[in-house]
Amino acid sequence: MTWVYGAQVHHRATIEAVAAGFLASLRELMDGRGTPDAARRTPGDFPLARLSSAALERLLRRFPDVEDVYPLTSLQQGMLFHVALAPKGSGVFHEQLAWTSRGKADLPALRRAWAEVIARNAVLRTSFIHEGLPEPLQVVHGEVELPWTEHDLRGVPVEAQRARVAALVEEDRVRGFSLAPAPLVRMQVVRLGDEEYRFLWSHHHLVMDGWSVGVMLQEVFACYAAFIEGREPALPRPAAWRDYIAWLQRQSLARAEAFWREELAGFTAPTPLPGVRPAAPGVDAAVTGEEKLWLSQEATAALQAFARRNAVTLNTLTQGAWALLLGRHAGQQDVVFGATVSGRPVDLPDAESMVGLFINSLPIRVGLPPEAPVVPWLQRLQARQLELRKYEHSPLVQVKGWSELPRGLPLFDSLLIFENYPLDTSLGQGVPGLEVRDVESHEQGNHPLIAYVVPGDRLRLSLAYAPELVSADEVARLLERWRVLLEALVSGAERLSDVAAQVEGPALQARGASSAQAVKYVAPATPEELALAGIWTELLGQPRVGALDDFFALGGQPEMAEQVVARVREALGVELPRTAVFEAPTLAGLAEVVVRMTGSMRRLADDPTSRGVGALDPAALEQLSDEELDALLDATEGEG
Repeated sequence: MTWVYGAQVHHRATIEAVAAGFLASLRELMDGRGTPDAARRTPGDFPLARLSSAALERLLRRFPDVEDVYPLTSLQQGMLFHVALAPKGSGVFHEQLAWTSRGKADLPALRRAWAEVIARNAVLRTSFIHEGLPEPLQVVHGEVELPWTEHDLRGVPVEAQRARVAALVEEDRVRGFSLAPAPLVRMQVVRLGDEEYRFLWSHHHLVMDGWSVGVMLQEVFACYAAFIEGREPALPRPAAWRDYIAWLQRQSLARAEAFWREELAGFTAPTPLPGVRPAAPGVDAAVTGEEKLWLSQEATAALQAFARRNAVTLNTLTQGAWALLLGRHAGQQDVVFGATVSGRPVDLPDAESMVGLFINSLPIRVGLPPEAPVVPWLQRLQARQLELRKYEHSPLVQVKGWSELPRGLPLFDSLLIFENYPLDTSLGQGVPGLEVRDVESHEQGNHPLIAYVVPGDRLRLSLAYAPELVSADEVARLLERWRVLLEALVSGAERLSDVAAQVEGPALQARGASSAQAVKYVAPATPEELALAGIWTELLGQPRVGALDDFFALGGQPEMAEQVVARVREALGVELPRTAVFEAPTLAGLAEVVVRMTGSMRRLADDPTSRGVGALDPAALEQLSDEELDALLDATEGEG
């Protein structure tokens, strides 16, 4: 250590005495570093957590091996809330990745590689606590062991192997994760043959996103390659997830608030989903169904060429087609859906190589003027997404508060996820002794309809859905219409109206007709069904309408919903919400809504002839759904 001083101000002996005293104090601190007092942790050791001394003491009694503590991101808080409400075994936010490896796998070396990566990345050693705290916290533990289970199915018939693997996947999903003990990850290895293995990796979405899974797997296979070659891994020091938490705490939301208030101005009701029924009370509407389709190589190449030629991305194209699909079914020219954004700040060093949960779900608002030229419309949509990138860290709950949407309504019911981290193309590439194939992933969100896009030689579109709310047939139809709209965007159509018209082209009309003919005819029986059958016959020109028939399968158009509502008002004196036609598209289903609405209005009136708001019975009001209350207010607006 060197001391520099001004000889005109200080004597040498004075500086020597100060230096000697400094060294003595330093030695005293070093000598006492092993004492209980020196080992005592204080809130200052965890500056991001804002813990009181008492809260820290309680936490350390429960987790003596604490390495770090910090708060959750806004998305993690939202996930924690949904997990707390979800029934046990629901699988919500449980992520699974499975793949088959062929070759002379060295399982001890692979297990050691996983342990090395978990030691490198704090988020893989993290648990979550919230009981007795002013805010939820994530706790990083000094050491954890990866739960690792091996199953030997060698000699078992192939069909029995497949059944057992499928059962393991389901058992793993139902088992879920408890959030308090770390780690929130585990691995199962199934040996199918002497040189064939099926791996099942699962983790809770709270700890990382899809991009992070790719980063983590690159590290695992790099470590594995080093170990089987008898050397230590030469990986750079990992970027710390806590740096992102610190970055978030430095951000001001003032500009984000101004952006979102302008973006969502005038938006007052969520865009209705096509064919999705409202959840019945007490029904667990878990997102467990999924329908997929792949575009042809030629269609995918056409999309890519169009995107390059017009300086837009595939993500923008798929968002544009999804917006057109929602607008077409809802009969609206202004729609909002959710989209998952990467959330990795460009001004945070090494953010792309961090392992953690950066993604966010934010609203995408799209205007659909029919006469808008296609290419400029897509380019404006992309420019808006680039502007949104500055505010990807915005907490969704606050964005909702900055909108004009009434309390209790979601900003969006559908979510679009563009997966720019296709694992099946890179998993284990170049790893000695391991040929990776048959990669499958499964995740379970909490939106009734989740649209996925996976790029590749053949673009994959899929829709995850809650079977309790929407049928597989309806989802398959939506998926096909999404494909048609996507391909129509790049077909040379000049205006949005030309693109939208193709969703009801000859091929789809023929498919709808055959689908309608395949439905067993059940004659309308109730007065409500008979009245609706007459309305549909008049509007659709169909000679015979059955109770199980679907309005849209019979040729109904989204914009005709207003006509249905008006005819029901004239014929039955019931004010339906316009979304009822989309949420209950069958004749019997819509008749049930009419019956329910009729009964609700009767319960609400003290005098059977009165429809004034002043006559409402508060006890009866408590029995109504939000949909029924909204319709009642519409019916009574302007009266009295």
